[in-house]
Amino acid sequence: MDSTQGTTHNNNQPNTMTRRRLLQVGAGTLGLFATSGISLAALCPSTTTPRQTRGPFFPYDDVVSFPIREGEDTSLPLILSSDNDLTFVKGNSGTAQGQIVYFRGQVLGSPSADSKVCQPLPGATVLMWQANSSGRYNHKGDDSAPHEFPHPKTGKMIERVHDEHFQYWGKAITDEHGFFLFKTILPCFYPATDDWYRPPHLHFSLRAKGHQEFVTQTYFKGDALPNIGLIQDLNAKDWILRDPNISPVQQEQVIVEFQPDPMGTLNDGLIGTCQLLIPS
Repeated sequence: MDSTQGTTHNNNQPNTMTRRRLLQVGAGTLGLFATSGISLAALCPSTTTPRQTRGPFFPYDDVVSFPIREGEDTSLPLILSSDNDLTFVKGNSGTAQGQIVYFRGQVLGSPSADSKVCQPLPGATVLMWQANSSGRYNHKGDDSAPHEFPHPKTGKMIERVHDEHFQYWGKAITDEHGFFLFKTILPCFYPATDDWYRPPHLHFSLRAKGHQEFVTQTYFKGDALPNIGLIQDLNAKDWILRDPNISPVQQEQVIVEFQPDPMGTLNDGLIGTCQLLIPS
């Protein structure tokens, strides 16, 4: 298979963050946020996070091509039965292809009228889903797409293949300060139409008490990412990110910079941090 992002795959790299430790970090290890510009009493972003389309590839049970269920409760939908580490499927011995990235975020509600401090939303369910490192979703609606496509710059054909070791979706629960964490891989770009390539992106559904479901997408930047020049070009041309109904400030809020972890705790990948401010 082509190395679609220009990276060395991480299958043989030691996994320095165990799944149990990752869950602990996602649940409440706040030190990771100390150097990321995210504080516990967070000043609100200048505007709310933009709503964006759910897209056609949400993993409803009846449209998933290769069912993945890590939990034992079969009454739960598939997306609610998986954890926050998408680089490994429980019961498999391998790990996902691609550049490992950590997405750590904070879910916030609007401040009161006399305060500029956002209200962290504890106990919120954060669902995330994405394409794999060759631009394929685990979705029947994606099965009919061409099995290969040309690189938008070089023209080299990229094969879209299923990665049996990639989880494709996951779930996290925010801690008492609204923090959550996912471990995943950099998804590949892919053609949405003949003249439009979607940049690498992550889909999110946020479900917090007292709030309606909030759906958005986030994007990638950062010099440490492979193929960053192409990613920036695709970000600039993306019809969803650059929707004229989304202000330039909101657009920049969901383009997340990924870099080596400044604390050196998560040293097998790149880390991006983001605040998600949802309306009341």
